[in-house]
Amino acid sequence: MNSPDIMIFEPNMGGHHAEFTCHLMRYWLDNIEEGTLLAAIAPGLLEQQPRMSAGMVRPPRTERADLETPLPGSQASLWQKGTRNRELLTGAIERHRPKHVLVMYLDHAQLALAGGLRFPFPVRISGILFHPTLHYSGHDSFSPRSYLQGLRKRLVLRAIARNPHLDTVFTLDPSAVPSLRSLGLNAVALPDPVVQTGTEGRAPRQMREDFAVESGRRMLLLFGSLTARKGVSQTLEALALLEASEARQIALLMAGPLDAALRPLVESFVAKARSRGVQVIQHDAYIQNDAVQSFVEAADLVLAPYQRHFGSSAVLIRAAVAGRPVLSQEFGLMGANVRQHGLGQAVDTSRPPAIAAAVSGFLRNPCLGFDPEAARRYAQANTPEQFCQTIVDRLVPSFSRS
Repeated sequence: MNSPDIMIFEPNMGGHHAEFTCHLMRYWLDNIEEGTLLAAIAPGLLEQQPRMSAGMVRPPRTERADLETPLPGSQASLWQKGTRNRELLTGAIERHRPKHVLVMYLDHAQLALAGGLRFPFPVRISGILFHPTLHYSGHDSFSPRSYLQGLRKRLVLRAIARNPHLDTVFTLDPSAVPSLRSLGLNAVALPDPVVQTGTEGRAPRQMREDFAVESGRRMLLLFGSLTARKGVSQTLEALALLEASEARQIALLMAGPLDAALRPLVESFVAKARSRGVQVIQHDAYIQNDAVQSFVEAADLVLAPYQRHFGSSAVLIRAAVAGRPVLSQEFGLMGANVRQHGLGQAVDTSRPPAIAAAVSGFLRNPCLGFDPEAARRYAQANTPEQFCQTIVDRLVPSFSRS
C-alpha cells in the first residue's frame, strides 16, 4: 500500500480503545473524500466491538495492520510499557511511512518522544494525553516525593515538546491545556466521544423487570469494568452504613465484569449491605457498547465513585444524556465537571461515610446538585462527531469532505 495519510497507533486492548478507533474509522469513511487511514492496532482490538467495527476496513480508504505483539500486562512497570510502546511505534512508522501518526494513548509513548525517537524521513506525530496531572498538584499536600514526581513529569513533557516530529497533543481535560502549553506543547482540548443513543432499545421498565428490581426502590447503577479504582468496595461499605429505612429504598445494580481479585471482599460487603435491607443485583458480564445506555436510562442515580482518577469518564456524559444525576468523586476532572455542569454530587469517594451521606441526600432530594439543562448542554458538547472533527481538522486540514 502507499504511505497512509494518517496512521492510528493503538497497541492497547479493552476499555475505550476499540471505541475511539472505530469512531475515527467511521468518520473517515463518512466525511473524507480522499486519502487513506491505516489502523495499526493490537490484534483482536476491533473484534472487541463487533457491531461498531463491522464494515470499518474498506481498502484503500481505510486499512488495518495488526501489530506484532501486544503491550505488557497491567502489572508491568511504566518503563516496561514505555519501552515496548517505543518498539511497536518505531516498527509501525518505519514499515508504513505515514504522513501523520495519531498515538491514541500518548501517556505510554512519552518516554519514546522525550528520548531519541527520530526518523530520517518526514513524519508528524500527534497523540491523546489521557492523564495530564500537573495542574492538579495543588490537591496533594507537599512532600519531597510529590515534588520530584512533578519535576520529572515537567522535564519529560519539555523534552517531548522539543521532538521535531511532534505536532499536536490532544487532551480530554480542557483545564490542562494552559499548563501543557506553558511547557511548549501545542495542546488542544478534545471532546469526549460518547455515543449518545443506544440501539438495543430496552425501556427502563423492561430493564427493571429483567433484573427483578423490587417495586418502590430507587435503582443505583454501578457499571463498567468493576475494579478497585472504580470504588466498588467503598460503595458497598457505604450502603451498609445507611439507616435501615433508607437501605430498604435502594436497589444497587452492579453491571459489568467484577475483578476476580476483588471478589472475596465484595462478597463480604454485599452480605453486609443486604443485611441492612439493600437489594444488591450482580450482573457479572461485559456490556456491549450499544446496550450501555439502556442500563443508564433505567437508573435513578448513576454511581461514578472512582478513586482519585485524573481523567474524564464517559459515565458522566452517558448519565447527562439520560437526564440522570451522578454521584462522583470530587477529585480531578470528574469532580470539576460535576460541579461546573450541574451533573449531581461530587464527594470524597475514598470515604464510605461521605458516599453514604450523598446517597441519603439523594433519597431526600433526587435532584440534589442536578441541573437538567446544564447537563444537556454538557452532553451535546461531547460527541464522536466533534471528537473526530477536532482531530482530523488538526491532522489533515486540507482534505475535502463529503
